[in-house]
Amino acid sequence: MMRHIAKIGLIWFFPLIILFLLCASITAAGQENQNRETLAAVAAAAGGQSREDEEQKKLSAAVESYREKILEKAKSVGIEEYVDHLLAIMQVSSGGLTADCMASSLFDSNTLYAHMEGGITDPDYSIECGIKEFVSLLALCNIKGPQDTRLLVVYQAYHVGRKYAEFNEYTQEGAASFIKTMGLVGKDASFAQQVQNLLIGQFSGTLLYPLPEHTTISSPFGSRPDPFGSGKIITHYGIDFPAPAGTAVLATAGGVVKEANWNAVYGLHVVIQHNSSYQTLYGHCQLLYVTEGQTVSQGTKIAEVGNTGQSTGYHLHLGLLYNGKYIDPKPFLSDGQEIESGETFEY
Repeated sequence: MMRHIAKIGLIWFFPLIILFLLCASITAAGQENQNRETLAAVAAAAGGQSREDEEQKKLSAAVESYREKILEKAKSVGIEEYVDHLLAIMQVSSGGLTADCMASSLFDSNTLYAHMEGGITDPDYSIECGIKEFVSLLALCNIKGPQDTRLLVVYQAYHVGRKYAEFNEYTQEGAASFIKTMGLVGKDASFAQQVQNLLIGQFSGTLLYPLPEHTTISSPFGSRPDPFGSGKIITHYGIDFPAPAGTAVLATAGGVVKEANWNAVYGLHVVIQHNSSYQTLYGHCQLLYVTEGQTVSQGTKIAEVGNTGQSTGYHLHLGLLYNGKYIDPKPFLSDGQEIESGETFEY
């Protein structure tokens, strides 16, 4: 009798085990998908933006088609580091869809075509005149480099005229007042911010590996024994990538450098603000290539791998913060696919 009951129990037990394992698998997969979708979902909820609106915050294919031409002409005058800035200006000015692609017709450098909106009918000449004006504005505003926060003044002056270059800083309110005072019909007070948003890029949870040739993780996010031998179990607020000293550290996504300095824990480190919710931290570096306030794109070289701060060997510590709290960066890493649009960070 007992043997018969045991057989019946086994008949019911095995299906229950299979059902339990299946549910656990589905839950794990669902959690992974949820992690990957978290940033985009939060950004969409916060911004309430349509897909069409988000697409407008990327460089168009038409603008990208001018990259080599812009680079060539920028190199000829020694400002190749501003290529992305010039492309963003083109995007906001024309989307690359008109012959006067850089909206250069009204500049003094235009000596061949009518001084009227859309007067230039040669894209190459429009780029030439636009770059000349940009160079003049860099000098007028005494810009020190691509990290200079007064570049916002340069962008707006490009759009509304050199007199705006007298401003010490850009605000939309100040730009709107200037436009009204000068009687500049059809000009946009948010021009500089639109250019800046394009440079910052959008962030929805897809991160480039910061060391593309060194993707092995030596210490994951979460609990671990204290590597300094205290015997305690501590929380590791990031993931570690071992690599030789001097290996180039790349920005995992576009944003604004909020910190580029030293502290006792992370040594020489960089913090990049990607939008109003997300930051990445790059710790234990031996050399930094960026400064606070600098705008960087995905893949920009920002530092070199080092062994500074509380470190037991040459490696990069990558941290990801969401609303000031560390979360595991691993689910958001990719092979560097294009970042899809999301909530942009504004000053």
